[in-house]
Amino acid sequence: MKLKQKAVVVVSITMILLVTLFLSFLRPVLLKESNDLDRDTAIGEVKRIENNIQSTLHNLGKINRDWSIWDDTYDFMVDQNPLYIERNLEPETFANLNINYIIYIDSEKNPKLQVGYDLDNKKIVPLQNDFYEEFLPAIKSVENTSEELLVMSKNGFSLASFESIYQSNGDGPSVGTLIIGKYLDERTINRIGKELSFDLTFHEVQDNEKTQGRIGIEVTGADQMQGSILLKDYKEQSLLGISFNMDRSFYMEKKNTVNNIAVSLVIIGIIFVLLTIFLLDRFIISRISNLSKQLHNIQAEGNVNLRIHVKKNQQDEISKLENSINQVLSALEEKHDEVIQLALYDHLTGLPNRYAFKKEVNRRMDASTNELIILFVDLDGFKQVNDTYGHEIGDQLLRELSQRVQIIAAEKNGLVARYGGDEFLVLFDQMNDQELERIVQRLLEEIGREYQFNAISTHVTASIGISIYPRDGTTIEQVLKSADTAMYEAKNKGKNQYVCFHEINNND
Repeated sequence: MKLKQKAVVVVSITMILLVTLFLSFLRPVLLKESNDLDRDTAIGEVKRIENNIQSTLHNLGKINRDWSIWDDTYDFMVDQNPLYIERNLEPETFANLNINYIIYIDSEKNPKLQVGYDLDNKKIVPLQNDFYEEFLPAIKSVENTSEELLVMSKNGFSLASFESIYQSNGDGPSVGTLIIGKYLDERTINRIGKELSFDLTFHEVQDNEKTQGRIGIEVTGADQMQGSILLKDYKEQSLLGISFNMDRSFYMEKKNTVNNIAVSLVIIGIIFVLLTIFLLDRFIISRISNLSKQLHNIQAEGNVNLRIHVKKNQQDEISKLENSINQVLSALEEKHDEVIQLALYDHLTGLPNRYAFKKEVNRRMDASTNELIILFVDLDGFKQVNDTYGHEIGDQLLRELSQRVQIIAAEKNGLVARYGGDEFLVLFDQMNDQELERIVQRLLEEIGREYQFNAISTHVTASIGISIYPRDGTTIEQVLKSADTAMYEAKNKGKNQYVCFHEINNND
């Protein structure tokens, strides 16, 4: 029997078996798979809700860390200066930070101050005298508390961040704990639902209610299903249920498709048998074989710069597949470049990150025995800019400041990197003391020059610590630590100045 005849027999038998198999077995399996897809989609949406809540908690933690190591907060815990409350705990602060309360607990776990805020009515509101008590068990150590928790408070479920209060330079013992939080109320739930394009409902789960687990998915109708998540407070004594309804889109689509396929499959099968043998060899098998060989070669070489050869006189699915593969290869090449960009550069300023900086320092250390100069730059007053004008203005300031510093550094083949937050690193090759002083003074002047953003005018200064390799350290970690120490010395001496690490040792 010829190969083509064998193909006819094989394809015919295969089509009969496929139709029988589809009607008898695959239909319920496919419908089950679509139901599982709907379930997975619902679970994914539940996790998006959970991730949104975790993101809100994380943002509270970032705000709290800024406030808890603020010297004004530390001083207030020591002397209870009313000017701190008047200047910092006004309604605009709560509104800008989007929080409902802030609690100051001293080292003996006694409340120094607790202030509440109504985000809907935009006004300060009093808290119950014992409001703070629900938070105390979470403070395991006054000296080392850093938590982001769900708390069942007197006013309902809330998201809360706990941070120990220290001076900005880290000296001295902690004087207490700062608690910042917001209620997980209808306003917050509606905000989450709007961001995720869902109508969310929530309620406190009673002890007598049956629960299926932390994440629950339930079919509520032929075309509807419900997803829910149970949140526990940190004591694991109270539960908050959040739920939503969604369409069973995969199931309904698959059900309609399966029914239509079942009717037309027999007719299509007959036509398919007649045409397949003729077209298979001429238009598909040989070209797929060639495509497979090219892909195998690309895989063997591991080179995403290679491309599949596409014949211009053929425009069909296989040629589209070849073009699509080339597009995927192009996308892989671009993504490879993007991964390098993300791994080595700061997304906000475009500057190299700390990893790229260390890589360049090590390269220069290996390439030459000359000295290397490292500047550790920390901005003075940047937090006040963020608190006053918001993070968008703060981000604009960081970008413009980065450009100013880069212009100066480029004159001496310097490398500028963002270390993190409002901290920057500058690397220079060896130069004399006079030239170094001139460069650093220019940096202080440029950083301290006024920043103008539309109608907003502001400024910051910088404290700069200088260390020299190998005089102040024989490894990158040691040199960076020396520069960091010198920077803090500059801050302690009044800020807006620089200090060389070797001067600290000489003074000692």
